Amino acid sequence: MNIYNRYTTQDFQYAHQVMTADWDFTDYDDFMTKHGPKTKTRDYALFAMMAIYYEGSGVIVEQDLIELNLVDTLLHNNIQRFWLKMEPVILEYRKRRGTPYGAVMDYPLFDSLERLYQSTQQIGQQITINA
Repeated sequence: MNIYNRYTTQDFQYAHQVMTADWDFTDYDDFMTKHGPKTKTRDYALFAMMAIYYEGSGVIVEQDLIELNLVDTLLHNNIQRFWLKMEPVILEYRKRRGTPYGAVMDYPLFDSLERLYQSTQQIGQQITINA
């Protein structure tokens, strides 16, 4: 299961931790100043690696090559943290570069996982109430 093997590597975990916990920026311009390819090539490479990984994960789910429940179990928290942190950067990148499909599967994957999470929460509440 390559999706999980990549997720458990030290490089992946380092990139995710640095981006979601350590990076501080206010908007796209601030991100590019602090972590963009012209100022911090390594930082930007970490961002690109994560965006491409989640993009690929979204495609795999969309093509029914892996069940959403499995991705949810393995990756939900990381996908959620990544998207919530990087959404403004990704959306502004698409606008400024004229590439509406940049990291296009990152949001649908996040959204699908959020909807799955909400439905399981509602089921859990119903079970608790009925118990």
